[in-house]
Amino acid sequence: MALIYRFLAVFAAFALALPAWAGADVGPQYAYKVRKGDNLIRLARIFSNADAYKQIVRENNIQNPNLIRVGQIINIPVEMPINILRQYLIAIQMQDGERAYALLSRQTRRNYSPDDFDLAVGEQAGFDLSSLTMLADGTLNNLRLVSIAARTPTDKQEWTFNLVYERGAWRVMLENFSINVQNGDE
Repeated sequence: MALIYRFLAVFAAFALALPAWAGADVGPQYAYKVRKGDNLIRLARIFSNADAYKQIVRENNIQNPNLIRVGQIINIPVEMPINILRQYLIAIQMQDGERAYALLSRQTRRNYSPDDFDLAVGEQAGFDLSSLTMLADGTLNNLRLVSIAARTPTDKQEWTFNLVYERGAWRVMLENFSINVQNGDE
């Protein structure tokens, strides 16, 4: 009997630890073009979370999740890079240079000292955080990159931000280049 109670306690703790969105639809979507070496679980972890794997399978009517084809277009949730950019823009708007600097890519931090970056933070425009939209994805030197658009609330001017996936996390890049790759074409 004690074993049953222990099982129920573990099960209840696990159920309470599940995120509120588990099993629910996950955030913004992006039409992703499958590349060589991609698999659904890795894509879910990179762009969303491990639980998004089930959503990707369901929403794309994928019969065999272990069998996706190079060039196949699938809709994937992309809240991870969008949330990192949102955190960065909030830090900028709050003039929290230290927090914003921590969200920069390794290359950007090599190019800008914290003091130089703090000087630039005060000059940034405010953005409509509900306007964030993923535009493109690609690779550069074996790193995953995405471009995300953000609009200013007053004049609706669109800005493009690039993020890089490095060491298991999305980071904001301030280098002057753009991703001319749409949906993973190289």
